[in-house]
Amino acid sequence: MVMPVVNALHIPGEIRLTEEEYRSAHILPSGAFVSQQNNYALTVSDTDEKYIDLKLFGLFKIKRIKVDVIPIENLAAGGLPIGFVAKSQGVIVVENAPEYRLKKGDIITKINGTDISSIDEFNQYLGMISGRHEFNIEFSRESKQMSTRFEVDMDAAGHLGLWLKDETTGVGVMTYLNPENNNFAALGHELTDYETGATIDIREGDVYKAEIVGIEKSSGRRVGEFKSTLLHSYTGKQGTVSSSNSGGVFGCLYENSGLLQDSLQIYPVGSRYSVHPGKAKLRTSVDGENVREYDIEIVKTYYQPKKGIKSMIIRITDKELLSKSGGIIHGMSGSPIIQNGKLIGALTHVIVSDTTKGYGIYIDFVIP
Repeated sequence: MVMPVVNALHIPGEIRLTEEEYRSAHILPSGAFVSQQNNYALTVSDTDEKYIDLKLFGLFKIKRIKVDVIPIENLAAGGLPIGFVAKSQGVIVVENAPEYRLKKGDIITKINGTDISSIDEFNQYLGMISGRHEFNIEFSRESKQMSTRFEVDMDAAGHLGLWLKDETTGVGVMTYLNPENNNFAALGHELTDYETGATIDIREGDVYKAEIVGIEKSSGRRVGEFKSTLLHSYTGKQGTVSSSNSGGVFGCLYENSGLLQDSLQIYPVGSRYSVHPGKAKLRTSVDGENVREYDIEIVKTYYQPKKGIKSMIIRITDKELLSKSGGIIHGMSGSPIIQNGKLIGALTHVIVSDTTKGYGIYIDFVIP
């Protein structure tokens, strides 16, 4: 009787499940929850909050766990690369500016307490200043919030001499599409600006089709990559980008987007608690046009009560994919992972010491 109670004390007070998993009440983290011989009773409160009550022998309530039900039951799994041109939330420093203690990749978000989202706002602020002026610039560097203070004679300089930008381009695999509203997620991890290496948040942007023009295979410790380009003028805009975070890039496709017709397949969603080591599939494309499901193995899963991008370790076992790509390569990020007929995650990173292996993120960390 002691062990079930001790185990229950280590269960988080809130978990996220699909509606099906909540109703069955059998999807629980291995090694963390009370053993199956005990009774799980579902409870809905007067405020429509949902719980799972753990009861020892069906009699004694040990713990009540609040359940956050994932609002989407089915999604269309992607696999095709998409491109985007997007505006950053803040302005990106393109070259080092040691006189202001700013480095390449810093993202300026405030000047003297005024929010700065774009280069236009940055220049408008400077245009209101004359004479010797003290600046306090707030910025992020490698996700850390920092600030720098300096004085400049604006009558003499007329500007700060910073090389800045507020736009980035990228390519990533579409992870899923919500067929009810055409909302999508792609990439599976935070967006990094290719020119500066800055991790950026997006405020707006456009989606385009992406064409793969070549593959550099992974070999040994050398990670390969897709050679790709955005089809700006050929196919036009396919949708809009609305935001990004550590789970990927998010937006909405137009009703007439060609991406809606390409290789999408509906799957039920599986929460992190349904994922286990064993066989699975990776949906991806090596030519930018045709999506295939390739054999992989989920080698290890991690219990993550909070959002993390390295939720599981996977290994590519499919001989055809290994022959074409050599393993996991740059440009595959966001490829959906399917296990037991459910969409359960997305590829995020390659392990450099063995490019047949990589990390994936649980899909419920990607779903808003």
